Amino acid sequence: GRTRQDGAVLANEAPYLEVLRALGLRCGQPLRHVDGTLVVPRFDRRRVGSVVQRLGMESAYSVMGVIEPGARLLFEELAVAFAAVVDDPRADLLELLLRDVAALALGNPDNHGRNTSLLKHADGRVELSPVYDFAPMFLDPDLITRQTRWESERGGPPDWNHVVTGLALRLPAVVPREVTAPALRAFGVRLSTAAQLMRGAGVDADVVTRRERAIADTCAALAAVEGG
Repeated sequence: GRTRQDGAVLANEAPYLEVLRALGLRCGQPLRHVDGTLVVPRFDRRRVGSVVQRLGMESAYSVMGVIEPGARLLFEELAVAFAAVVDDPRADLLELLLRDVAALALGNPDNHGRNTSLLKHADGRVELSPVYDFAPMFLDPDLITRQTRWESERGGPPDWNHVVTGLALRLPAVVPREVTAPALRAFGVRLSTAAQLMRGAGVDADVVTRRERAIADTCAALAAVEGG
């Protein structure tokens, strides 16, 4: 799009990635916004000497066997599917969980099944890819809505205690409550600095102001997660 809001989404994607990096999430090389163009270094290509290795990318839709464009997914079901094929399911599912916390706090509802993927390395390893297409999509005039949700999302934010319980019931050996609950609380502490990180990364001031309430509410919800 060519509206002012579309321009703001594009301009803030690069600093948003640096906020995620500062929060400890898995990120590729920094992005660059130059004269209205966003330059995105590819993380599915690796140069080894004179050879370029092309790594496999498989979207959440593909992993789930979904062919309907824009189909809705459940995070709990996606977690089970990912856990069956990645090399380090605990690390990747915690990453998936914390990314969604950040998406809710920072205002990125654009989480359809093509915006989350697995990366397949040349040595056979499979892992959750670095974050991509993460921007302040709450600004988009087309009113983007979340396509991948937790079971407890019914007209409002997810109940993180319910999320922890649901993951533990499905994958007790991978993401038990004693792992996910403290991880969420610890992430909430880091997330409490998000507004400061956003300003330092160069996020537009009005974007920071509009996200401060959601950041505070998310941090409070994470602090209330029980167990672990």
